[in-house]
Amino acid sequence: MEGAQDCNLDEDSWIRVNSVEDLASVCEDACEQMYSLYFSDLREMEQLTGFSWVKRVEVSLNISGLRNVHTLRGFDNLEFSNVVVLENNFRLKTIEGFGALKEVNYLELEQMDGIDTIQAFDNLEFMGPAGDFSDSFGFFLTSMDGIIHLEGLHKVREAGIVAIQYNENLESIDIMDSVEEIRSLSIRDNPKLSSLGEWPNLRRAHWGIEVHDTPNLRRCEVEALIDQLEERPENVELSGLSDAPCD
Repeated sequence: MEGAQDCNLDEDSWIRVNSVEDLASVCEDACEQMYSLYFSDLREMEQLTGFSWVKRVEVSLNISGLRNVHTLRGFDNLEFSNVVVLENNFRLKTIEGFGALKEVNYLELEQMDGIDTIQAFDNLEFMGPAGDFSDSFGFFLTSMDGIIHLEGLHKVREAGIVAIQYNENLESIDIMDSVEEIRSLSIRDNPKLSSLGEWPNLRRAHWGIEVHDTPNLRRCEVEALIDQLEERPENVELSGLSDAPCD
């Protein structure tokens, strides 16, 4: 952390890291706060580690399209980033770090089949405002075919959209057992999913709940989740579910 400094926070001052040379420059600057930080390619590298000096990213931390990186380990002191996106990192097998990250407005994990856990983000407490319909804030898990049992995010108390979609091998969900309110829950095209988990403290889904094309998930389980809310959301859409009875 020694030598960390504030750098350019002007709008549109993206820091892009596509090569080892770019990476060396970012490490030399050691910016404690950044406007946006974008990693891609880095074909010369198999591990992306460090960045313990980064505490805040005002707009977006985006790690996408890494060619050969199999281990992401770092950002241990990052406390806030408006957006965090990790996607299309096809050889990535390990995500570690992010232990200080408590607040994001948007977290997206997409198309990283080597990843089987989201526990790097277990200290998050806030994932977007539940009552704000003006932006698509929340948690988005899409086409993460390495995840069989989705577990974590148990400290989150408020979230925007919770969208879990197109995960071919996902069988069960056990997340957000502290969450009290969300904007909406969207479950779609998870062919093996058979359990939504408990959601014991969820009381409000401000916009709605939609569950589609998840044939092993029982409709009665979804209805039980809706029934525990303080009031039924205005928007409820259920289709392509199992009609098997609940115990």
